[in-house]
Amino acid sequence: MTTRNDLQSFEEEFIKRIRENDAWLKLSANSELPWSEKLLEQYADQWDWTELCQNRDIVWTAEMIEKFQARIDWNELTESITACRYHDSRPTHWEIIKRFESKWDWKTISRSASHITPEVIEQFIDKWDWRELIENREISWNFKLFERFKRYIPVTDFSHFKQSHLWDKLVEIEERIITGKILAETN
Repeated sequence: MTTRNDLQSFEEEFIKRIRENDAWLKLSANSELPWSEKLLEQYADQWDWTELCQNRDIVWTAEMIEKFQARIDWNELTESITACRYHDSRPTHWEIIKRFESKWDWKTISRSASHITPEVIEQFIDKWDWRELIENREISWNFKLFERFKRYIPVTDFSHFKQSHLWDKLVEIEERIITGKILAETN
């Protein structure tokens, strides 16, 4: 038979466990901690790994990702490493992307990653979500780049293509060309 003291003890333990879990959740998002592989490893079973993967103050190395890949929330880590605040100071590390290329959320990378060169596009040609890639404002779209990759660009969905960042850049370039011709003819 359960006594009142047993029930009270159970409730206190239950509340304590929930309180500790919530504290670890907050700690996982904390920007003040001295984040390192050692710290992650030391408390690996206590961290909230979704929060850790969202924490943009953690500099994820290939070794850390390798060690903790079974715990990583790949959608959240993809978002974190491609987020503007992150790549302003730390560019996307394409070597790390390559090493774990089957794990990433390529829709997010296509939409948000920075420092995407033609060589990077070529390297991951079959991984990109091209509908998202043509929306990426970090890419310096131009006619040469369009020509190089046009067989991958979803022009068949013309309404989407016409509303894309790529289209805006192509129209902007065309406008400058026409403006140059008009000005040359009037002089």
